[in-house]
Amino acid sequence: SCLRTFAEHVDWIERVAYSPAGSELVTASMDCTAKVWDIEAGRCTRSSIALILRTFKAELCPLFSAAYSPCGQTVALAGAPTGTCAQIWDLRSGSATGIALGQGSRSPHEDNVVDAQFSPDGLSVLSGSQDRTAKLWDLRSGECLRTFTGHNDGVSAVLFRHDGRQIMTGSCDRNLRLWERDGGSDEPARTFKGHSGFVT
Repeated sequence: SCLRTFAEHVDWIERVAYSPAGSELVTASMDCTAKVWDIEAGRCTRSSIALILRTFKAELCPLFSAAYSPCGQTVALAGAPTGTCAQIWDLRSGSATGIALGQGSRSPHEDNVVDAQFSPDGLSVLSGSQDRTAKLWDLRSGECLRTFTGHNDGVSAVLFRHDGRQIMTGSCDRNLRLWERDGGSDEPARTFKGHSGFVT
């Protein structure tokens, strides 16, 4: 049975992510907003509506991705149409932190960023873009640490391994690629083929 309904977005929900503590959710939507929900508020009944804690109206529109930092105090947002950067938002203030990864960088993305994920230590962010690359960013300096190239279509999904030593990229070219985060080689450690459609 349905335990709770999340019913405030007015367009497609593109991404859902749990907070590290598991008591909140963040959603990214085609309606150009990200919402943080308290999933434990009130009684869990079939008709209950989750309580919205915050709504972020980002400059990015629509939003494709939202992800919590490991500490649960910030979220990374990625979107379009001029979203060649990933924005970091503070959950306590409800406003942008001023960090727009890729904005003003010497090596920005050249097309929309569609996914962004924090590293397990919270010190960097990995972004995937329709420009066919993934980039690793230093949160303190805002500079690009490394660019991962090799996909033949847009990078639609990015993920860190639990210890942060490797990353995975998924692409509209139907392939997954495994990379050593700090490796000297520009080539992926492994490529996974087999999907007949986009990897999202």
